[in-house]
Amino acid sequence: MNNNAQDAYVFAINHQGKYFDGMLNVDKDLDLDWNASWEYAISADNKSWSAEVFIPWSAMSFSIKEKNRFGMYISRFDESTNAIYASSAATSSMNSFYQQFTMHTAKIDSPEKWDIFPYVSWNRDIEAGQNNSSVGTETFWQSGYGQKLSATLNPDFGQIESDELVVNFSAIETFSTEKRPFFNDNQSIFDVEGPEDLNIVYTPRIGGKSYYDKSYKNELDSAVKYTMNQPDFDVGLISAFESSTVQNKGRDFFVLRGQYALGVNKIGVSLNRVDTPSINRVATVASSDLHYAVSEDTSLNFGVIRTESEVDDVLLRDSGWWVTGSSDINEQHSHEFKYFVYGDDLELNDLGYVKRINLKQFEYGYQYKIPNVSIEQIRDITFSLDSEFKTNVQGEKLPTEIKGSVEVVTNTEFEYEVELKYTSSGFDDLTTRGNHSIWFPSANKITLNLSSPEYFWGKYEAEIEVGGEGWGGQFYNFEASIIHQFSENINLGVAVSQYNSDSWIDWDEDNIINEYNFTEQGIEFSLNYQIDDTQELRLKFEPLIGKANGIGHYSVKSDGLAEYQDTIDDFAFSESAFQLRYKYALSKLTALYLSYAFAVDSLACLLGSLSAGKTYSL
Repeated sequence: MNNNAQDAYVFAINHQGKYFDGMLNVDKDLDLDWNASWEYAISADNKSWSAEVFIPWSAMSFSIKEKNRFGMYISRFDESTNAIYASSAATSSMNSFYQQFTMHTAKIDSPEKWDIFPYVSWNRDIEAGQNNSSVGTETFWQSGYGQKLSATLNPDFGQIESDELVVNFSAIETFSTEKRPFFNDNQSIFDVEGPEDLNIVYTPRIGGKSYYDKSYKNELDSAVKYTMNQPDFDVGLISAFESSTVQNKGRDFFVLRGQYALGVNKIGVSLNRVDTPSINRVATVASSDLHYAVSEDTSLNFGVIRTESEVDDVLLRDSGWWVTGSSDINEQHSHEFKYFVYGDDLELNDLGYVKRINLKQFEYGYQYKIPNVSIEQIRDITFSLDSEFKTNVQGEKLPTEIKGSVEVVTNTEFEYEVELKYTSSGFDDLTTRGNHSIWFPSANKITLNLSSPEYFWGKYEAEIEVGGEGWGGQFYNFEASIIHQFSENINLGVAVSQYNSDSWIDWDEDNIINEYNFTEQGIEFSLNYQIDDTQELRLKFEPLIGKANGIGHYSVKSDGLAEYQDTIDDFAFSESAFQLRYKYALSKLTALYLSYAFAVDSLACLLGSLSAGKTYSL
């Protein structure tokens, strides 16, 4: 919308009236968490279908001038032939995609606008026998000339869908997408990403759990967001405050972001600060990033980050940097690489997210696609090669990973993929949470994927992984899902999974680890029922169970080898989550939500066999 080839708004719809919207950034990453207010209608018969779409200017953020020049790209994808019919000879996978948009000029009248959304909620905690009611509001203002201000007071997010159920025994934190509309609205300016899923601003932290204080939990009290979009530069500010309790004073969050466009290039600066009084911690994160288009087919990204945290007058500083690039030689060949260094004390998870730090890593990926293959029943073939070479800051050799895959798409729209992965021997420095690293032997893995076409009744998918794990053990992981469209208004989804490993390693404490024969099984059931234009019913149920038969109790020595100490008890766990949500739209901007939810967690220690054990809360 700003005619700077940096990002685009995506609005998509199919012949069944299903839709999505999102934001596509300059690195070709599509963010589906973003949601906008727009309208559409579908008309279909046995031979053809058409769509009518209305997208208000106010749904998007951009600098409004006397005359605005913007790019537009319209495409239709025909899955039966894998053909794309478009307004320009380009696809979103190309580095030069934005440069191929058709340019338009329009006079945009966008007057000053205020929106106020008050709400009232009542909650009952059945288990605790407690009632709670609250009143709050969300306010949105836009100047009509690129400025937007939003604020929320005493927010309630009870109408959003619950997160996926995950039981995580690993040292890597589970990444969750942001579902709260307040934080998704007008958020793109704050989206700065790097390798290892690094996010400078990870908004689920706000009003969520604290990464550095595991016992902390407070609710969000208020938040303010301000953005200003101009032709060449953007500025954004977020300020959020959590409520205080007798036990803990709430955290305070501050985010400042600015970015400047130099044609198709962009440079940005971010500054975050988080105050966590419960552990007397103050953390500051400063970063700078640059997107540089070498040519229409090749682009580079650079990033530098500096963190500083102070706990009880003890100061800790560290830094990291990355450079990534991609190049499309033509429609068939593409290359990607990443090289980054994250320091051992790079603490950015007060407000950000990164899978792991203490890492020096180089990644390279190559893809070769053969479209319109002249082989019976085969339409496309894609070959991929990916590799990772890494060490930690201490110089320990971490496992090298090399994987190759072949994906075949048939004329009947079935997708088959076979992937082979080799992991070399090396140190695992995560499992023991910073204590002695463990040496593991090399391992191989094969993955098979199957995805069906979209039938009128729905579609199905399946994946199975088989390979080596732990100290020469074997594992398999199976996942399958089916989506069934009973009618235009009723959609049912069922997914099942099972994982088994005969050498599953779990951390106990310090340099102590345990080895188990481990099995985990899960089911996910979801039902969406659009009763009519004003009523919607959603149901979601996820049970998950697991059992671990003890093999041994080990002590990890300084050379990475594990020394057997003793036997280890078995254990089992179960977890389930349920959410039933009903929505009644009183008008386009007013709705009544009724929801019922529960979650059950248990962990049982089994002494010797499946005899009686004590149950603990996870």
